[in-house]
Amino acid sequence: MPEINKCLEPHPERLEVLCDNDPHPWGYHTSKDYDLTWAGLPYPTAKKSSRAKKADTINKIPAEIRTGPPTGTMLKDRGMDQVEAHAPDEVKDEAKRHLVYLAQTRAEFTSEDIIERMSCSIDEARLLGVIMAWGAREGYIAKASPDRFTTSDRPGRHAGPVRVWVSLSRTP
Repeated sequence: MPEINKCLEPHPERLEVLCDNDPHPWGYHTSKDYDLTWAGLPYPTAKKSSRAKKADTINKIPAEIRTGPPTGTMLKDRGMDQVEAHAPDEVKDEAKRHLVYLAQTRAEFTSEDIIERMSCSIDEARLLGVIMAWGAREGYIAKASPDRFTTSDRPGRHAGPVRVWVSLSRTP
C-alpha cells in the first residue's frame, strides 16, 4: 500500500482528492475502477449488471450537487420539474386556463378553486404547486401574505392548510 502522504491535501471547494489509486483516509477515491458519488463513498463500477447500470443512470446526481449535499431549494426545484415532466399536457393546460380565469375574475382564490373547476381529475396533487408557481412567475398571482392560509374542504386533505393567492391581473 503506497504511503498516504503521496496524496494531495483536499481543496475545500473540491470533493475529490488526487491519489495514486488508493482510498484517501476520508473515503474519497479517484481510481478508474471506482466512481465518486456526491457523498464521497467509493463503489466498484467494473462488474455491474445492466439493471444496476440503468439504476445508476436514472438516479445520477447532477454535477452541480456533487460538491455537497443538495439544498432544500435544489430538491424542491428537482421535485417540481419531475412532477411537471410526468403530468399529462392536457391536465396542465386545463389547470393553467382555470388559474388565468380565476386570476381575472376573483381578488383571492386557492388551488382548491382550480380543482373544483377541473373537468378531468388530477392524479398527482403536487401538480397544483407547479401550476401555482407558474402563475406567480407569469405575473398572474402572488402569495396573499407569508402566513395567509385557509383550510381545505376536500375530505382527502383532512382540513389541511391551503395557501391563499391574490390576483395581480384582475379586471374589474
